Amino acid sequence: MNHESIHQSVSPSINQSIHQSCYRLLSYGVLGTLGGDIGEFINAMAVMEDIQQRIFYMEDVSSMMQEYVRTMHGRGKTKFYMHTDEAALKAIGTAAGASDPLKPDNTTQRNALIALATKPEHIGCQHLKGMVSTPAEYGVRKELVEYAIKSFLNVFYDDTNPLRDSFLYVVSQGELVKAPLAARVWSPDSCPGIAPLLVPNTGQSQSTVHHKAHVAFFRQDLSRFFAFKNAIIDPLVFFKKMQALSKKQEAHLKVYTETEETDVIFTSLWDRWPF
Repeated sequence: MNHESIHQSVSPSINQSIHQSCYRLLSYGVLGTLGGDIGEFINAMAVMEDIQQRIFYMEDVSSMMQEYVRTMHGRGKTKFYMHTDEAALKAIGTAAGASDPLKPDNTTQRNALIALATKPEHIGCQHLKGMVSTPAEYGVRKELVEYAIKSFLNVFYDDTNPLRDSFLYVVSQGELVKAPLAARVWSPDSCPGIAPLLVPNTGQSQSTVHHKAHVAFFRQDLSRFFAFKNAIIDPLVFFKKMQALSKKQEAHLKVYTETEETDVIFTSLWDRWPF
């Protein structure tokens, strides 16, 4: 997939409110960030650990994730996203003895799928796989990433959980193209609060989409949420730490060059943070 084909697949009329979207890594017509919603949530938990100088455990991450998802509806966001790919889904299904890893037949299969979900070969998101495989280079704890993935799946596989429909688990298809796409902001006043949905799926291959500036609104929301949980935390300080952590991860991944970012797409977005 080349950048020209992406230009041709994006219509100026296809836009999304950045406050109401889930942030995805790979899919069709998306607002994108590395690792999707769950990747940003993991970064927020890592920042929280750094600020509070404490370690979060499984029950902490699970409780925080569900509380965030429960409260995000009041701010217009309806889905919390994680993705895998076909190869990883097939591998974990075989390992867990589940013919359909998205719909386990029984509790034994469900528990096995969750237990095996954090093995690198069973993680279909390259960003999350990197977080688990080389956590120090991503600036996060391996256990924190594992807790987040398991917390997500605990809800996704639980039809009795009232938050279940808010957890969006997507299986990407086709070969992942290494060349990423980055949406660049250039005219912040002409189209406030709206971003274009990029369509990175040709049917045979996919490419990483990263709305580099737009996702800052999501980090803003996470920063306010975590600051509300602890009154001594300044949301602006929290936000800046999230931005810095993301920048470190981008540099480690060598996600894109400045030329690639400029050549992909130009759009408009309000970029003044209302802290």
